[in-house]
Amino acid sequence: MTTSPSSQARAPRRPLLKTWLRSYFHRELAHVLRRLCVGDEVIVQVGGDGDVAARMDKTASLVTDESSKLPSENVVTTDLTTFEGVDELSPATVLIPDALPRLKDVQATLECIGRRMESSDRLMITCYSSLWDGVYRLAERLRLKSLPRGRENWVNATDLENFLRLAGFQVVRTIPVLLCPVRLPPIDWLLNRIVVRLPLIRHLAMAFVYVARKKGERRDYSISFVIPARNERDNLKPLIEEIPPLGTSVEVIIVEGHSNDGTYEKALELAEEHQLKVAKQTGIGKADAVKLGFEMATGELLFIYDADRTVPMAEVVRFYEIVASGEAEFANGTRLVYPLEDDSMRFFNKLGNRAFTMLLAYILDYPIRDTLCGTKVLFRRDYVRLRALMDTWTVKDPFGDFDLLFGARQLNLAVIDVPIHYKSRRYGSTNILRWTDGFRLARLCAEALRRMVFFI
Repeated sequence: MTTSPSSQARAPRRPLLKTWLRSYFHRELAHVLRRLCVGDEVIVQVGGDGDVAARMDKTASLVTDESSKLPSENVVTTDLTTFEGVDELSPATVLIPDALPRLKDVQATLECIGRRMESSDRLMITCYSSLWDGVYRLAERLRLKSLPRGRENWVNATDLENFLRLAGFQVVRTIPVLLCPVRLPPIDWLLNRIVVRLPLIRHLAMAFVYVARKKGERRDYSISFVIPARNERDNLKPLIEEIPPLGTSVEVIIVEGHSNDGTYEKALELAEEHQLKVAKQTGIGKADAVKLGFEMATGELLFIYDADRTVPMAEVVRFYEIVASGEAEFANGTRLVYPLEDDSMRFFNKLGNRAFTMLLAYILDYPIRDTLCGTKVLFRRDYVRLRALMDTWTVKDPFGDFDLLFGARQLNLAVIDVPIHYKSRRYGSTNILRWTDGFRLARLCAEALRRMVFFI
């Protein structure tokens, strides 16, 4: 954060009991925000005294119009409707954890923040639920929830979403926070880490954290097509010839995985004709092949396209346009919107996919329609961070689809489903071990629930 010199006033002293109760609220809020900021080491808090930012174990700065708990060199005191003296807020995650009711002009503040952020940065705002208005008013009277200048607005969740749109932001996700605002072990832990995240009950939370991004502008990107191929010899030539010209340049990478039908030799032959990159996989599984291909890629956008040609190449253009337009940062194909061709997906594969889709929709808090479609698009810059996160997980994904979806959600990327027409394969047979791989995916989902839903 680039700032001009500023001053800070000494924070007023509070009675010990009130400070302890208020501290618990801020500690729990900081815990949620810290887990949402995974991979982000720089944060800027807007409004308040910096107490939440100071609890997050990250490099923290504060832009405020009141007294502060942070060191003076990390604080800019300014009018939050103009942000005078603040040149930029990037690269960082910007937090408004406890100051929304005190903002005199919410839209002006959000517009000031938006002008100082990049589309890759994230804004996180805590909005209190109107269901708990009576509790809030009591807490304010008891000074457990400090509002030194009084309330400046009555913004609710609907108002906040509207303000974000008016200021050019896109809401990426919403997380419920707190059912128990005071420390009552172990009840507070159970309510605030487990129960508040459950379906239906989540709507009773005291507050919600909105994660938003500044919508990007349309631009063209260089592209890397990564094509995992195992026993797909006769699919390679028509596939390569169908790849459309997209973006500023197209790079094609074929990763062959222990084929016994001459796929590798065919890929080398095509490489001479079409200037392709070809790699021979040393590990096992599609996830390993995709990882190898991504490591070789130089394009700004990474495409995964299965060599079985079950997704019409003409529809890949839609994936590119969605991301290039700035509407999303991660495009996930879905095969379950349009009717499937006969024999394009076996019955138990379809059943398992639908079961995992329901589970992932809950974990990701996003109405995803298809979890295992092999066509996906994301930025290489995001994949580098995503890969570092997913490598710390104990359960490994055999396909890579769950890795990418879970990692994208951990990074708070803007994800969108792109419906495609799924065709029957013209050559070869599926490489999926549905029972063995299904069990591994179930274990991966259990770890995702712990890390991403319950934050434990």
